[in-house]
Amino acid sequence: MNKIRHSATGKALAVVLSAAVSAALFSAAIAGPLDELLPRPRVVVPRNGTAKSDVPVVVERKAVECANPLTADEAYRLVISTDAITITAAGSKGERAARATLEQLKKLSDGRLPC
Repeated sequence: MNKIRHSATGKALAVVLSAAVSAALFSAAIAGPLDELLPRPRVVVPRNGTAKSDVPVVVERKAVECANPLTADEAYRLVISTDAITITAAGSKGERAARATLEQLKKLSDGRLPC
């Protein structure tokens, strides 16, 4: 996976998830709300910041890199930065899953999203 950085801030949290993938590749440094996400993210790239949960959400319709071809329609990338949340998904299933993960993060993080 390529490093993902927000063009304005250089900081972001990237979450790549496929509903069919239940194994997580978490760094030992990641704890708290991210441990409670279901299904568990396949890849998490932690950064050292937080963002308000009311930043704008931007949806990009395109295939997700590294997605399993059998579940590519459910895969998504969720990038949270201090000024925007970007959902990348090939279709509505992936977008719906990304929004569900985002709602979980909002509930688990008391209004301050990790980014």
